[in-house]
Amino acid sequence: MKDLGLISMDHIDIVLEALAAFPPIASEQTFTNLYAWKESHPVGIISDSKNGLIFYADHGEFMSIYGAPLGNIELGDAATVIQKISGKPVIAAERIPHNIAIRGFERSDDRANHDYVYMREELASLSGNRFHAKKNLLNQCLENYECSYEEIGSENLSEVTEFMKRWCESRKCGTEPGLCHEYRAIRTILENYDSFPVTGAAIRIYGKVEAFTIGEKLNSETAVIHFEKASGNFKGLYQLVNNWFAKNHLAEFKFVNREQDLGIEGLRKAKESYNPHHMVEKSNVFFSKDAHARLKAQVEKRCGDVGA
Repeated sequence: MKDLGLISMDHIDIVLEALAAFPPIASEQTFTNLYAWKESHPVGIISDSKNGLIFYADHGEFMSIYGAPLGNIELGDAATVIQKISGKPVIAAERIPHNIAIRGFERSDDRANHDYVYMREELASLSGNRFHAKKNLLNQCLENYECSYEEIGSENLSEVTEFMKRWCESRKCGTEPGLCHEYRAIRTILENYDSFPVTGAAIRIYGKVEAFTIGEKLNSETAVIHFEKASGNFKGLYQLVNNWFAKNHLAEFKFVNREQDLGIEGLRKAKESYNPHHMVEKSNVFFSKDAHARLKAQVEKRCGDVGA
């Protein structure tokens, strides 16, 4: 076992190789996600050349496993390895999918981080009564505005970045830690766009970028959508970018994982309104009696100015 330290671009090959060998089902387990959120959720990597990878989070006085280990490594064994290397107690495993066997430990449902998974064909067609309202909003957008669709690339990357800055300024991201962390994660991806195994698309309205989305392959059947943003000035634009991306860029996949709702009521309602096919349910697993309280007590990092 070797501690590779906090995730960096130097680790992209070893992580992608492990993901290919042990395809994940949870949205967190892509190199893109792990790296993009490294400022607000730093994750380290331990490599076992024979068995796979372990991801961990250092909380100062204690450690946690972050996501299911990639490979033939049980949670209890992963905790032992992390503790031996770090010299700190490992009190929990975070965001563990329910299909991972848990033996002898307390499991607590993590509803806010369950992933919503949809049939790609349904997102692309919006057929039937269940999607009538979505289709109506999409059609209004097409009827009322001059919309065009294009893949994100070197020619328009700066415009997508500028739109994201406008989007964040309009929502005062610098005063809201969650939005600020997300802005920094998106900026990280856009600044290193060609280095990640992602695909993205943008929508122009009257020639100006007003929406974009970025996703990638999660496993052989499933794509995952990392980010999706649209201007609030154009009714139906969110429905349009979702639909066009599923139709034009995700045709090889059966499912689309649109990640979690984070316990936000409005976001949960929006995700449920698209009629998910199933959820990737996750739990936090605790290795000690006080682990739940200690993990919960972690204070979210302060977030500085959005432009920092």
